Formats: sequence, C-alpha cells, structure tokens
Amino acid sequence: MDFLKCLYLHQPAHWLTYQWQSFPLNQYKFYVMAEYHISADWVKNIAFDAHIDEHTVRMDSRAPEGTNTGPSPKRMVLAALIVCTGMDVVSLLNKMRVSYIKFSVEGKAPITPEHPKTFERVDLKYIITGSNVDRSKVEKAVMLSQERYCGVSAMIRKHCPIEWEVEIRG
Repeated sequence: MDFLKCLYLHQPAHWLTYQWQSFPLNQYKFYVMAEYHISADWVKNIAFDAHIDEHTVRMDSRAPEGTNTGPSPKRMVLAALIVCTGMDVVSLLNKMRVSYIKFSVEGKAPITPEHPKTFERVDLKYIITGSNVDRSKVEKAVMLSQERYCGVSAMIRKHCPIEWEVEIRG
C-alpha cells in the first residue's frame, strides 16, 4: 500500500492538521499547499531587484522618482496577467487541436487618479493568426482561462473588472 508523509490532508467538511505522519493514499484526497517566497533588494533611488527562484527582475519607475531601469510594479502585474492567461489559452488551444501560427495577448489598464493608484479595469485582446481558426474554440479557451484557470485573473478580478475580446487574423 502506498503511503505519503504530509502535514495537511482534506477530509469531507473539515481540515485536519497532523504532525508528519504517514497516511494510506487511497483513503484521503490530498491538496498541495503552494507558497511563494520572493525577496527584493533595494538598488538605488526607487529601483529594486526582485529575486524569484533563480531569476532576478529589476523594477523601477520613470523620472523623476526613478531612472527607468526596469518596468514598474503595476506594469509587471499587468504583464503577469497577460502571460498567465496566455499560457492557459495556448495550452487549451493545443488540447483542442486548434491550428495557429501566431498568438499574442495585449492588455491595457487605466489607472485611478487618486492614491492608492490602482487599475480601474483591465481590457485584454487575444490575437490569433492562422487559417481556418475556429472562433468558438478560441473563445471557449479564453473563457475557461478567465473563469477557471488563471489565478492572476482571479486575483485582479476581485478588485476590478476584466473585459476581453478575440481577434482572428487570417
């Protein structure tokens, strides 16, 4: 019988916490509890280097506060949304056997005038190029990404609406 050492396990209707014990896998439904650990080091002015696993990403602001040595944090949030939903859509389109030669996502997010300056809304455009692309499959993939799979979309949608459109280029 397979066993797993774990800290958290889910049984119907409630969470149980145990100190590292073994449980038979066929009797329980397990959930992986993910947690991200990211650090950032100040560089100069208002620039920071964020350390994400083995990657370093410079974030900064434009003048007068910054020196534009990297994108701003809000632009990175919008980029994270675009890439997250794009990854979902490409994966779903491939599973649906939709043939395309190019795929891209564009986004814009007007910023509120008052502090804290946040997104008023997000507008996304999914652009797919190919011959005989089935629009209904593309729209289904986008809808699944937005409503079910994209965690970044889910987080942003709690703050502001996300609108989207699909453009097919032949």
